[in-house]
Amino acid sequence: MEIALKGSAIVLLSVTTSMNIAELLGLRRKRVNLSEEPIMVGTDILRGESLAVRENCYRGVFGSVKAKSRSRILPLPKVVIPVLRKLMDASKFKGSDDLLFCTRNGTPLDEKNLMTSVITQNRPYIIT
Repeated sequence: MEIALKGSAIVLLSVTTSMNIAELLGLRRKRVNLSEEPIMVGTDILRGESLAVRENCYRGVFGSVKAKSRSRILPLPKVVIPVLRKLMDASKFKGSDDLLFCTRNGTPLDEKNLMTSVITQNRPYIIT
């Protein structure tokens, strides 16, 4: 899957939900509900078109979110849903515990490499 799709989805989610990069890189497929119907995820009821922030991934290490207020359920704006659906459909990692944003091997993305790739990929579009 090309980095442009992942990069676009990460930027869009970050801007529309206030998720930080560690929360985005720790987001698992089971915690994203693109349907309009609620689903049960562990002990959480995940409303339709929402996601649950429960863990993060910083430098390849998973952990719980640092502050209680960062553990939350966020509604997904309508503009984000088709992008996430395309990303999830294009991924070869379809398990519920698989990461939404991962390398071609299914491992966590590195935030520094991702930033470099996204900037390099989108350089013609950067306004100076």
